[in-house]
Amino acid sequence: MRSKLRFVASLVVSLQRGLILIHHLLPHTTDSCFTRPTIANLFFFFFLLLLLLLLLFQQPSTITSYLLTLHCVELFCCLSFSTFLVTVAMQDYGVTLYLYRTPYLVDIVRERVGAVLHLSSINGGNTWKAMDLLIFNSWHWWTHQGKSQAWEYIRDGSGLYKDMNRLVAFNKALKTWANWVDSNVDTAKTKVFFQGISPTHYEGREWNQPKKSCYGELQPLSGSKYPAGAPPAAAIINNVLRMMKKPVYLLDITTLSQLRKDAHPSTYSGDHSGNDCSHWCLPGLPDSWNQLLYAALVM
Repeated sequence: MRSKLRFVASLVVSLQRGLILIHHLLPHTTDSCFTRPTIANLFFFFFLLLLLLLLLFQQPSTITSYLLTLHCVELFCCLSFSTFLVTVAMQDYGVTLYLYRTPYLVDIVRERVGAVLHLSSINGGNTWKAMDLLIFNSWHWWTHQGKSQAWEYIRDGSGLYKDMNRLVAFNKALKTWANWVDSNVDTAKTKVFFQGISPTHYEGREWNQPKKSCYGELQPLSGSKYPAGAPPAAAIINNVLRMMKKPVYLLDITTLSQLRKDAHPSTYSGDHSGNDCSHWCLPGLPDSWNQLLYAALVM
């Protein structure tokens, strides 16, 4: 069982955006963060990952028994935003892993005015039911503006807005998600995790070096506290989880990640021009996140 859990934890390493769902992970009597990838990148990543794991487990003869299928559930714009359901089935381990890419957790609906972010709608949750394990995460895309954001308007109840304070919108959306979990998840059968905020390092003043960013950084910060403290979105997550009826395990990776100003691809990212201080090098810091996930799974 521990080898199966370690196998699953290693698969989670780079799936930093959206939702991870695992089916038939644990035996019981009833059924139960890349950067934005292209379809080709997803195939390439999973192929290399599965090949590596097969070599580690010394089972090269089983490579033909692994299935990798990618389903494009809904494509709003091939260049700016897409929702993917990626399915990876490891038959020899009895594990199916799904990546449901939903950066905002709540729905984006195509209306007459364009793409609208619905803060009180979470119809995508129909796909998440009857899983053994749910791992949620959000916030990274909430800060994007202009052409890099995935919506044109925000709908809050009956109101339609061109924009609003992103922390306020995130709080409303997270409460919608929390209500969905409380109403639809049987925690006797499904274990729910929420991964904490993945920080950025564009502003050196956060660690008392105002002229710097992650560029050229070779060492992590010393100590166990980040000078600027936790990002405001982290407090929102903590408050929402505290008010929930169902237990949700917080994978609190924020502080340890804030200390790693040296762990970003910076100018060496192949997917992002300029200085990338929001994504992470692999192998790298996300491997530490996996160790925390693995420890939580086997507790």
